[in-house]
Amino acid sequence: MIDVLQRIWIDNDLDAIDDIYQPDAEIHGMVPGTVLGPREFREVIEQYSTLSRLDGFTIHDVFVDSDDRAAFRITLQVTSFANGRTAPQDCSIFMTLRDGRIAATHNYVDLMGYFEMVGALPEHTAYMLLAGGTFK
Repeated sequence: MIDVLQRIWIDNDLDAIDDIYQPDAEIHGMVPGTVLGPREFREVIEQYSTLSRLDGFTIHDVFVDSDDRAAFRITLQVTSFANGRTAPQDCSIFMTLRDGRIAATHNYVDLMGYFEMVGALPEHTAYMLLAGGTFK
C-alpha cells in the first residue's frame, strides 16, 4: 500500500502501476459505477493530478486475513488546486493480491467530507441532502 501511495500518487510515477498491479487488475471505487483496469487507472491519476495533490498519508490500520487479502484505513492529506486548501481525506481500501501484485482493489473515499473541509461544499451537506435539501 505504501508503494501505491508513495510511488504512484505522491511521486507521480505512473510506470509503477505496471510493477504494482496485475495486467488484468480491477480497480473499484475510483469512478462511480465503473471498474477500471490499469490503463484507465493511469488516466484517472493523470486527470486527478491536474486537480489536486496528495501531500502525505497516514496508515492507521492494516487488516490481513490471508496471504492474498488485506484492508487498510488511511488518512490522506490532499491539497485542492481550486483554492489551495489542504485537508484530510479518510479512505478505506480492500485489496486482493496475486503473485505479489495487486489483482483488485475496492476503494472507499470520503469525498463529501473532504469537499466540505476545503470549502467546496457547505458544512453538513450529507445531512442536508438526506433531509431533502437541494442545491440551486
